[in-house]
Amino acid sequence: MVLNMDRPPSNPLVINNRRTKKGTNPKNQPAGSETEQTRPAPENQVLPPGKMRRWEQEMNPTTKLIIILLTLALVTQPVSVGTEAKGDVDVLEEEDIYVGECIILGGEHYIQLTEVTGRETVWSYYRGRPEGYGYLPGYQPTGMEQYRTQRRIREDKDGTFIIERVDVTIEVEEVEYGFMGVGGYGYSEGGSASINLVIEREEVDLDDEELSVGEDTDGESDADRDVTWTVELKRFDEATGTVTLEIGYEGDEEEDDTTVTVNAPATLPGTASEYFKIAGVDKAGEVKVRFPAKPWEGKTFDIELEGVPWLGDEIDIGPCGEIPVGGGQLIFNKQVTVGPDDKVVVTGDNQSYEIRATASSFFQAWITIKQTQPRPDITPQQRMAGRGVAVYSRNRMVKVVPDLIDTANQTVTISIYTPPGWQATLQAAGVAPEGTPNLKIDMAVASPDKLKVGERSTITIHVKNDGDGDAKDVRVDTTIPLYLVASGRTSDTRGTLKAGEMMELVFEVLANKPGTENIKVTVTGKDVKGNELDARTKSIPIEAKATKPKITVTKNVSPATITVGQSARVVVTVKNDGDGAAENVIITDTPPMGLTVIGQTTKTVPELPPQGTQTLQYTVEAIEVGQFTLESAQVSYTTEQGETGTAYSDPVTLQVSGVPRLEATVLLDRRRIGIEETANLSITIVNTGNADATNRQITFTPTSGLVVVNPDGSESGSFSETVTIPQGGQQTIT
Repeated sequence: MVLNMDRPPSNPLVINNRRTKKGTNPKNQPAGSETEQTRPAPENQVLPPGKMRRWEQEMNPTTKLIIILLTLALVTQPVSVGTEAKGDVDVLEEEDIYVGECIILGGEHYIQLTEVTGRETVWSYYRGRPEGYGYLPGYQPTGMEQYRTQRRIREDKDGTFIIERVDVTIEVEEVEYGFMGVGGYGYSEGGSASINLVIEREEVDLDDEELSVGEDTDGESDADRDVTWTVELKRFDEATGTVTLEIGYEGDEEEDDTTVTVNAPATLPGTASEYFKIAGVDKAGEVKVRFPAKPWEGKTFDIELEGVPWLGDEIDIGPCGEIPVGGGQLIFNKQVTVGPDDKVVVTGDNQSYEIRATASSFFQAWITIKQTQPRPDITPQQRMAGRGVAVYSRNRMVKVVPDLIDTANQTVTISIYTPPGWQATLQAAGVAPEGTPNLKIDMAVASPDKLKVGERSTITIHVKNDGDGDAKDVRVDTTIPLYLVASGRTSDTRGTLKAGEMMELVFEVLANKPGTENIKVTVTGKDVKGNELDARTKSIPIEAKATKPKITVTKNVSPATITVGQSARVVVTVKNDGDGAAENVIITDTPPMGLTVIGQTTKTVPELPPQGTQTLQYTVEAIEVGQFTLESAQVSYTTEQGETGTAYSDPVTLQVSGVPRLEATVLLDRRRIGIEETANLSITIVNTGNADATNRQITFTPTSGLVVVNPDGSESGSFSETVTIPQGGQQTIT
């Protein structure tokens, strides 16, 4: 993560020729906020006027002339920012770095601003994880090998380090350093630079830049001809417009791959891109995909690939050691002048720190930073630091830079950097902390804010002293509507709420009836002199509504068509689609005459909860032919509020068809016949059923010893004929 260190106002003894590009807003500076050019000079920023005059009197005319000429040269020098090479990526832009701090690349590579002399900077490149931190100019970080490379870069120029075959270019836009007058002589100590950091991209020349699903391609890197990147288009989801790619890397005796998904842009055809990392080989890059117009013409995609070293949050500015573990972006907070017994109290995010600074010589000061809340430091952070040298708290949440060391008055003017929104308050020795408290209702919420009668909600209220002075007799009161019943303490008091501190009030409410009135929060307090502060109020939206069941009834019969003597299953389903329970649920169904019922046709359910379901099932058997209408099933119920309700299903139809019944009578015209004799046979078939018999086959097989003589004279063992006989009709076969 990049540390954003917005520079403090310069003091009169520091030559500051920093310029902001016309028409631009400094990086990370919110629109409408104070910039360096408009920020008023803080209190205690400068030395007393008498001290300035004595310093000027001690300076000889020659030294004065040199300083005037040097100042003019610095102010009139034009800005010339380094040109960005095609394909390169701006990693840092207009970022400030102090002497002794490092640009940290991937946690393994460190480029330290070692020295600032005039308009020239000295940079040292180290590799390896250090054991300590290099705070002093020109000192090598403890535990790190001797620097591998050094570069001297003048203001408005740039210099390049080659790290693992990658060009890392530092563009020095502005240099800030300080002169300290001692008997007419000048001495430069510490300092800082505003820089851009540009890292060369590794371009990959793919053999085939147009892929369809299942196709792959590879290409060589322009950084190393022995390195091969591969891209395979694995999937394409037409519904979501998502392309899934598998990107591989092979080289340096290492290989691995990763999967990347790229979503189509809002405007088609168009190009979208996605960054990726291949963890196994510690490589990163950016893939660009050009999507065709819908309906995804040809389903082919143009692919571009570039390697991007040290991608994302692996680049930082901080102490030349571990990457800072906390704080995120540190911004300029305040510049104050501290005496031997003074301290600065820094508060924010429920943390508190004490800063002390003691002048040791014209060149250095003892800087002490101690965390006091929530986990006090056993051993405070203490460093001897010169002007323009950054000192960090142990958890990297606070940074202090000495700007002016006045040994005559034993004071040190320091700039303090903290996360956004933190407070820094000077507490002079023997003087009560000054400042104005500002009570603020930082949070007032109900969770959940929409209740059903009988449900509970948790009310959370945070009150913060957002000013730079202590608040006394702080009281938080709440007004609870009548439809809510509170449990727990609904008000709180605090004797002293220090600057930056917060107090919390948490309790529960139960909704015992419907209502929409908000909870009102009121905060009152006093300043240290006993003056009443403006009351703060805030409303907490909350509502409770009555719950009601919503009963739906469906009825089905299966199968819907049967014959006489067959059975069907009737199912009545009752569902509660409401947000309240239904009680004493009675399901009733009455089948029509002509059907025999097997099972119960009523059912009682004590309670049907929201989204609950119950069923009533029974069987009917058909005893006569016809179309039967099974009328609507009825469901009666009671709500939680005692109201009664009734719901009905739609009726359903059951079709019952008849069954034909054939009875046959066989007659012979002779009672006795001899061997080789014949007799005439007649079969009379009568349909005694309740349906026509259509295309029914009649087969007659005589007993053993008899054969059937066909009309053509041939003999057979049986006789068959197909007949159609209406209900109640008959037919004779001879």
